[in-house]
Amino acid sequence: MSAFIAQTGTTLPAQSINADIAVASVTFLIWMWIEGRRLGVKRLWLFTVLTFLVAFAFSFPLFLFFREQRLRVLEGKMV
Repeated sequence: MSAFIAQTGTTLPAQSINADIAVASVTFLIWMWIEGRRLGVKRLWLFTVLTFLVAFAFSFPLFLFFREQRLRVLEGKMV
């Protein structure tokens, strides 16, 4: 695993992808905390943990799903 992590910064394309993912992840986490607190989404900490332990590509859509569910509850359209 350490060899994999060490090789992620060896080429310019890999460094560019790492930078893009880092910027997208930080932006998501900031927006998620603001939006989640505004809507009263429970267990926001879980999405932060999942971003680092699983993947940004998993935690972002999962938060959007929970956000949509919360919006429906707030609108009185419980599904």
